[in-house]
Amino acid sequence: MKRYLVGNRRAYLFVMLQAIFYAIFLTLDIIGNHNTISSVFKFGIIILCFCFALTNGKGDNKSILFCMKTALFFTVLSDLFLLILDYYICGLVTFIIVQQLYSIRIMLSDSQKADKAVMRFLLQIVLAAVVCLLLWLGDVPMEALLVISVFYFVCIVTNVFFAVRVALRKTVDKRNVIFAIGMVLFLLCDINVGVFNMAGFIALPDSVYRSLYTLSSILMWTFYAPSQVIITLSSSLNMAKSTK
Repeated sequence: MKRYLVGNRRAYLFVMLQAIFYAIFLTLDIIGNHNTISSVFKFGIIILCFCFALTNGKGDNKSILFCMKTALFFTVLSDLFLLILDYYICGLVTFIIVQQLYSIRIMLSDSQKADKAVMRFLLQIVLAAVVCLLLWLGDVPMEALLVISVFYFVCIVTNVFFAVRVALRKTVDKRNVIFAIGMVLFLLCDINVGVFNMAGFIALPDSVYRSLYTLSSILMWTFYAPSQVIITLSSSLNMAKSTK
């Protein structure tokens, strides 16, 4: 029972602090002209998620916990590259690693062998190649950043599909349901990232682009921050179980 109470207090403190950071950066983004300060609070949310995951989540499945903690570590690296340093290719590559780790986590929670992740990885490569081919046939310039982005997007879409499928099939384990919710929010973030950057590859009227740019720039982290908090909590839900 003592462990249960301590775990709950830490989880509540974690969520409250994240909510404060969330409200601050969202307000700054809506007001505008505070990008640097906003980025500090956004990155702080990601750091807190990783730190919380390191100190919580002592469950039965050590492999899942290892995947989650390692994925959150690479998430920190990804946001460092993308949010702070503007190294976009490095950020996307590390995010691809995150998605591959989440793919293994989904398989483990579905009682599948982790070595099947190789087959899923190959499937993602094929799907990404098909998408890139269609874009090329549509006269979209195929740059390295776009190719990597397509592959990353294929990875997260397939992960969301399988995460939701596992959650619907095994609703007894609430961790799978919470993880799936986090992944859906993660995907919504990335859809807005795509909208935010589409002008670099697709010609749009200026008025349309400005509206999409402004809206998507706010919605990206509106979805992304809670997605990371929820994903982090999904690995620590076992703390809510009472232990005498």
